[in-house]
Amino acid sequence: EHQLDESCYDLLASEARLTSLFAIAKGDLPTEHWFHLGRPIVEIGFKGALMSWSGSMFEYLMPPLVMKEAQGSILNQTSKLIIKRQIQYGRSKNVPWGISEAAYNARDRELTYQYTNFGVPGLGLKRGLGQNTVIAPYATVLAAQFTPRESVQNLARLRRLGALGRHGFYDAVDFTPQRVPEGTDHVVVLNYMAHHSGMSIAAVADAIFEGRLRDRFHSDPVIESAELLLQERAPRDIPTATVRTEADERSKDETEVESPDTRIILDPLKALRSTSVMSNGRYSVMVTATGSGYSRWGELAVTRWQPDPTEDRLGSYIFLRDAGTGDWWSATAEPKRATHEEVQTLFSDDKASFIKSVGSLRSEVECIVISEGNGEGRRVTLYNDGPVDRHIEVTSFAELVLGSDASDNAHPAFSKMFVETEIAANNGAIFATRRKRETDEPDVTMVHFVTDPSGSTRDAEAETDRRAFIGRGRTITEA
Repeated sequence: EHQLDESCYDLLASEARLTSLFAIAKGDLPTEHWFHLGRPIVEIGFKGALMSWSGSMFEYLMPPLVMKEAQGSILNQTSKLIIKRQIQYGRSKNVPWGISEAAYNARDRELTYQYTNFGVPGLGLKRGLGQNTVIAPYATVLAAQFTPRESVQNLARLRRLGALGRHGFYDAVDFTPQRVPEGTDHVVVLNYMAHHSGMSIAAVADAIFEGRLRDRFHSDPVIESAELLLQERAPRDIPTATVRTEADERSKDETEVESPDTRIILDPLKALRSTSVMSNGRYSVMVTATGSGYSRWGELAVTRWQPDPTEDRLGSYIFLRDAGTGDWWSATAEPKRATHEEVQTLFSDDKASFIKSVGSLRSEVECIVISEGNGEGRRVTLYNDGPVDRHIEVTSFAELVLGSDASDNAHPAFSKMFVETEIAANNGAIFATRRKRETDEPDVTMVHFVTDPSGSTRDAEAETDRRAFIGRGRTITEA
């Protein structure tokens, strides 16, 4: 707090150059500031173009909406070359061209589309640009300042894909395989961004009226006094010592592409400890990559948790049992392992997913914190990849506290005496309350229930006696 950020957005191929020019023209910064902006060069067709941070159309083509670029200058040459490279990249992927920062087909718990910067590998310094294919129509409109014919053709192609809505073109079309519904190769991101629409209007005005917005900007004597900076010539020779780009590295296979907001932990039992914390501001859940963790409501501990540097076996768990063989295991890496199991964990902004394969049975547990109230949900999905029908019993388990975490850790046996439970008549829910020790303590009640979205009726059983469920002197893995 109250400290300057150590990072600098200091590339000439970015909107930073508009700020620099304006500040120099006003006299707020010395002229040398312009020449301190970074100028890494990348080769495109035997010519040199400036590199940006993410290789997006926005970084390159937003400033020319109002800033003139002299013919033969490094800025003008860069704008034309990166459009050429964007078109080539789109053809190589067999998709429309025009990649820039935009929304993509992933939502948070409020069902809001997520947003990040996308670009063409090789144009940007950022790593991982080749892992996503998100086409933003507004990027094509920005390019219309330089290539109107190609832009109109590309917009027509996007329109055929359903990218044109009532209020103009939608923000993006997502072609990333991991985020596309089964049976299609793309999905339209159905939202609008006001600043993208505004830039599109300005770009169309410049394309039709031959740069009228640029003329108006440069008609100001203050800007006119500094426009000589924009005539920096393009380099005749491309420097040999350039920044290493992602295009120089071995590209990943398509099957390894991952969402920009997802962490994947393969084999959590052997990987470094990883955790995810989800919260709606009142109710919080912490889960580890092995499936352990705790739940909190404000300052109250809902479930029991004791951090252990060696074992990770406290939390809310889902267990699976094959009724035919009697074999059972947890749907997460801990606490009950199975022979020859394959486990991976995915942490994203809105949920934690635990995927486990045991033989021909594959399970997925998705954990979320609900936004409308104080609670959490776990969705269990089972996939039978074998030719034989399986009867699988699903069991949930957690140790309740409903009180202060410090008091529970100090006297766990004493704390357990104050938790009272009641099982619903149909065994579909368990109600738990905590008896008050003081009259001014708040009433605390929770419910744990199971539901089946298919609507089918299934037999359910419930047990709240730890000794009856686990047994005396035994652990959950020996139940």
